[in-house]
Amino acid sequence: MQMALALNVREEPPAVEMKFPGSNGHIQPSNPQFPLFVAHVFDIMATKNGDTKAAAAAFGLSPSALVKILRQDKACAAKLQGNRVENGKGKLHL
Repeated sequence: MQMALALNVREEPPAVEMKFPGSNGHIQPSNPQFPLFVAHVFDIMATKNGDTKAAAAAFGLSPSALVKILRQDKACAAKLQGNRVENGKGKLHL
């Protein structure tokens, strides 16, 4: 349920972003904070036309590290690809 909300409900990103809940640029989908992290990532991306750079920067990650995190979960990867297509960008090779 939390992942469904994280992927489908968009809100204005908070002025103060949350700290990256993983360590060393990694977080597992089994982490209880993963759905909240995903929600924040997609909220930021929604305000930046689907761009991963701003979302990655908000958590101190590179865009490629963020994509690696999101592709761990099939629903996240599908949402990422859908966002890219919606915003006129090419699909990523996941």
